Amino acid sequence: MKMNIRIFWSMALLAAGSVLGSSEGVLDGLTFYQNFEQGQDATFAVGRNTASVYAMKGTPLPGQEIHIADGLYGKGLVVNSADDFSPVDYPIAGNFAYEKGTVSFWVKPLAVDRSVRYELICMVHYGVVLERGRLFFRTFSLATKSQNMAPSVPLLETEDWVHIAFSWDQRTMKKVLYFNGKLIDEIEFDEDVLNKMPPNASRPITIGAKYAYQKYGKSFPGVYDEVGIWNRMLTPEEIQTLYEKPLDSDVLIAKQEANKERSSGPLKIELGYQSHPNGLYYKGEALEVKIPVSNESGQELILPGKIVVQNFHEATVASYDAPLTLSKGAKGGIKKSFPIPNLFGSAKIRYTYEYQGREYGKDVVIFAVLSPEMTLTEKDLDSFYGIHTDCTEYELDVLQKLGISNIRGHDLVGQHRWLDIEKSQGDYDYSRFDAGFDLADKFNVGMMVCLEKTPGWAAREAGQDRGSDFLMSSPPSDWKMWEDFVRDIVIHSADRVKCWELWNEPDHDFFWRGSMAEYIELCKRAYPIIKANDPDAIVVGGGGLHWATLDGDSGEVIENNVMEYCDELSFHRYLKNLDEVMGNIDEVHEFKKLMNQFGEERPLSVTEGGVWSASFYRDLDLPELPPMKVRSPKQSEYRRAAAAMVKLLSIYQSEGVTQTYLYFMRGNKRMHSKWPSRAYYDFNLMEWGPEPEMHVPKPTLIAAAFHKLNVGDKTFYKRLQRDEKIWGFIYQGPTQSTALLWAEVPDGKTIPVQMDLLQETGSACDLMSNPVEGPLCLSTLPQYITVKGADAAGRLEAAFLSMQYDKASLGALAVEITDPVLTLLSSVKLFPFAPEIQGKDWLQIDLRPFCNASCADETAGDGKGGWVDADAGNCLLGIEYGLRKEYSVPINIIDPDQNGGKSVIALSSTSSGLGVDSVVISVNKKIRKLYFTHAATWLQTSLFGETGWDYVIRYASGRVEVVPVVQGEHVDDWRRVPMQNNHAAKPVIVTPTVSEMRGRPYRFIWIMDWKNDDVADGVVSIEIRTKNSKVIPLILAITAWTKD
Repeated sequence: MKMNIRIFWSMALLAAGSVLGSSEGVLDGLTFYQNFEQGQDATFAVGRNTASVYAMKGTPLPGQEIHIADGLYGKGLVVNSADDFSPVDYPIAGNFAYEKGTVSFWVKPLAVDRSVRYELICMVHYGVVLERGRLFFRTFSLATKSQNMAPSVPLLETEDWVHIAFSWDQRTMKKVLYFNGKLIDEIEFDEDVLNKMPPNASRPITIGAKYAYQKYGKSFPGVYDEVGIWNRMLTPEEIQTLYEKPLDSDVLIAKQEANKERSSGPLKIELGYQSHPNGLYYKGEALEVKIPVSNESGQELILPGKIVVQNFHEATVASYDAPLTLSKGAKGGIKKSFPIPNLFGSAKIRYTYEYQGREYGKDVVIFAVLSPEMTLTEKDLDSFYGIHTDCTEYELDVLQKLGISNIRGHDLVGQHRWLDIEKSQGDYDYSRFDAGFDLADKFNVGMMVCLEKTPGWAAREAGQDRGSDFLMSSPPSDWKMWEDFVRDIVIHSADRVKCWELWNEPDHDFFWRGSMAEYIELCKRAYPIIKANDPDAIVVGGGGLHWATLDGDSGEVIENNVMEYCDELSFHRYLKNLDEVMGNIDEVHEFKKLMNQFGEERPLSVTEGGVWSASFYRDLDLPELPPMKVRSPKQSEYRRAAAAMVKLLSIYQSEGVTQTYLYFMRGNKRMHSKWPSRAYYDFNLMEWGPEPEMHVPKPTLIAAAFHKLNVGDKTFYKRLQRDEKIWGFIYQGPTQSTALLWAEVPDGKTIPVQMDLLQETGSACDLMSNPVEGPLCLSTLPQYITVKGADAAGRLEAAFLSMQYDKASLGALAVEITDPVLTLLSSVKLFPFAPEIQGKDWLQIDLRPFCNASCADETAGDGKGGWVDADAGNCLLGIEYGLRKEYSVPINIIDPDQNGGKSVIALSSTSSGLGVDSVVISVNKKIRKLYFTHAATWLQTSLFGETGWDYVIRYASGRVEVVPVVQGEHVDDWRRVPMQNNHAAKPVIVTPTVSEMRGRPYRFIWIMDWKNDDVADGVVSIEIRTKNSKVIPLILAITAWTKD
């Protein structure tokens, strides 16, 4: 359940830049500043500026308070647990960027214990640590749990004020530490932490301690002042300026007040209460809304307010007068009852009013109008539609009304897990397990049971000093224990359970610490026991594999033929980039291809997955959220997310996926207390509500429910496509059939189509089942076309294939980027699996001893080996040296200043007297994949398809494999813009900084990946061998994904 958060933060940072402007020098890029002159709340913040006492999981540290006293420049923050002076937490969203930035502060140490490790300031994965008198710039690594640099700074030797600053840039993989205005150390990142924290992280910025998420950290006794955070790396000169003088707080205070005035009106409006707490209604019912408000204007308010009802598209469908009179400082409420509008699907209520010539308003209630036909009247254990939930009565009632038939029991903590049922060997307690089923039965909801979580007594490491999380993910010490549990639970509940899933995410070490071979053994032991005691049961293997690790553990599970021990294979998939929804077709094909390669293909099921969505609330206001102006993605993305949900379900059905369990629908106290920071953007299928169990399904979940209403009772018939942009998914029923149609065009654009069959006998509705009026226009939002008749599916297919539309208009809509380079950038995807690889598993193959050329050249033909020795207008002068990531793969372009002026291996060719015929590079590692970064010159298109040079892999066993570099596939000429994304390698765009660039100001190097099919056989060496053709091969880097 992994996420890409670059978009979120880049939007936040752009907003911050617009607040401060580049003309203000060191203030440029400032996102957070606290000088404590105004008290505990931050002086300036792009996000929220409110301070709170150091807290653990939302609970303030008992008995402590925030203490402001004398600082370096006026006031400062005193942190000292001995005096109950607490560290301070500030909201992180909007105020801190994981991608790059700078943190600067002054601190005066008080009484410090050298034997204790302290955290001076913490931003979750970043922090400054003081340990045994040394400063460390800490960044988180999955491999080592920390990455430290340890300059000898005798901080404990002084009681004076000291200035500390640290900067980082994940793209260049650099982090630096400053002390009293001077740079004291600089190292490279070992791990990209960017994707390890969600953009709406709930953990705070903490001044004076490490964030207390699992347990309280040790606060640092000291006085803090002038704490600043920037969204860019400050220069050494700017750091020196911060050391010499404080920031201009008057400018920042003015900006903070101006922002506050622009964002708020005189009336504080809270989320409203509605007559149905779950927000689900039917046509003909009435909805009563109560909206809490308070007067913050400083005078009596007499407002001619309105209750405005909006549909899924945020179009007004009804409006009611709701005047309000409220005395100064008073609290009150607005109450209104009205009939449910004549629509289906998601809708909302907005309260608006005018004050001093300006309109204010807020979305206060979200609700949905359902069809009675959705309601579950009986169990359907074969249904495609499933979900994850905590299985409370409130949530089950929602599921019954939506028609979502089944729950995956993985999240039912205390009910379904092995450690909950068999707390001591042979002592089985099914009371909570059965109670959950009894409750679900009341609502006609079925359950899949996930057999997982080893009891401590049965774990392989039982008796060792290990935490419960470690033990529950361990294999059993004796496989008979596992067999006994499986046999007992199947016999106990075979009449209630149809699907049994074998563990959860064995390719994730939090859930499974055994080997993949041991997971196969677990399946091998369980499968015959389940089938012997319940022959009709469906056993689901894989536990939810990940497409992103098909080259790793997930692939190993399939390669060891887990299919032999299951009836279905499950995988997990979360869709965050909505533009990639159609790519799920290829991902399913990859699973099928691998199954057929190593065994017999099994049906697939998605036992965990979902779609990230923005909130339907346009202006949701919670302290844990960043201000609306810096939120990302756009709030309107909720529409695209609902559309992506419908597309994803249809894609899975078209590929024969048997069940899909959406993750997750949580609207109880757990959501309300723990995840307010995820209320705006998340894969949770519930919107925020004013209280627990008053959360309402998001449009994504409502769209899924209407998908079932429209096609759930039909059989998938055929998937069709026109001009690579228009899609049709046809479902066949006995008396009528339905086609789901859409066009992959930019959001908000439409393409008119003529479909004769629709005009004669069909009907059209949108993804919320509202009738579509007028001529049919396709957009990225799917529409349902239903036609009556036993032969309707075939007629729909014929009508789709003969559908009339303007192909030129479609092409114009599909291509909005005209620069071919930008077109290329927008279409090239990351390397599969690379974003999931841990830093410890990357290895840069050392090319430095073999480099014989550089990226820059000054004089043509001087024999000095600058690029291709052609002159300054024909080289890569200005290429960025050092370690950075491209397509999620770290590559190291060697700095010639650190390697005798050489940074490239040039191979010999008939076009140049430079270069060598071959080099042999020692490796001696077990390798999963190699990524070759290279370029070529004099590569004409007539040479496409020929081998330019070879990478020769030699193994410990003596085996040799030749990896050819095919021209036009694995590399192109360094000058040529790839006009189509049809290469097997990926281009990296370089913009050289030379005065006489010839032609287009872009150059290209390429990254080619190669998969090792025998990881166990260690790679001894890599030989790079020329073909001595006209083409000049140039090798810049080799990166390895290692096994050991």
